[in-house]
Amino acid sequence: MLISSRKNQGEVLFQVISEYGFAGSEGSHKRKVCETARLSVWHSFGNLFFGNHLKTAFKILTRNWHSQFFFNPNCPRSMNIPSRKESLQLICRTEMMEHIAAHSLQVCRVALRIADLLNGREGQMLCRELIEAGALLHDITKTRSLKTGERHAETGAQFLREHGYPEVGELVRQHVRLDHFDFRSSVNEAEIVNYADKRVMHDRIVPLQERMEYIMQRYGTSPELQLRLVQIWQEAKAQERKIFTHIPFAPEELPAYMDSPGCEAEMAEYRMVSTRS
Repeated sequence: MLISSRKNQGEVLFQVISEYGFAGSEGSHKRKVCETARLSVWHSFGNLFFGNHLKTAFKILTRNWHSQFFFNPNCPRSMNIPSRKESLQLICRTEMMEHIAAHSLQVCRVALRIADLLNGREGQMLCRELIEAGALLHDITKTRSLKTGERHAETGAQFLREHGYPEVGELVRQHVRLDHFDFRSSVNEAEIVNYADKRVMHDRIVPLQERMEYIMQRYGTSPELQLRLVQIWQEAKAQERKIFTHIPFAPEELPAYMDSPGCEAEMAEYRMVSTRS
């Protein structure tokens, strides 16, 4: 949704606030705001009141507004999901290398963009908060694995179970390879986190093939590992076809549909949390 003028920005903002209010109780039928529309409105709101030079700061300040004031019916109350701030604090606590943190933040951006595009389409019901936490924390034990040689997907899941987040741990455990993939079923949270990770090389959004070729070159050090990576590659291509069956543009166009190519605002947010941890 593009809002072309200040007049239109104000009208759209007023319309959304009038329709949904600033805070809906769990009993309100209007408590859930379409996340894609929300991002456009807040972007326009920032332009309207703050100007371009403060958009990054405004983006950080308003990031958690939706999760604090609106109940998401797609996330069962029985799930214990860390907030964005709590996830970033966990990343700081494990002393994650900064380039791995940047990768995780970019994976999160991609995962949330895909989730926002899918949610509500053709019966898709995704828990955005679970996807956000899973994407942010998918490499939570990656830094130490570089020394220990441990399988970071498995130990990351264990780490999160021990911290009381078993559902997030399940997404982390499957971010390298899914337990099960069914092209005919609805897209689920584990598939989105798994696929988003395979679209980000370091902190850049790249085509699936470029990322998979890099993984093959770096980690395919034996015939057995090469065979496993080929299988993962084939599954990733099937995931991409499944996901983009429900999205009105091609996979290679995804960067153009992000609000920005890089994760500078997210890194600023992370550093802010880091200095306070």
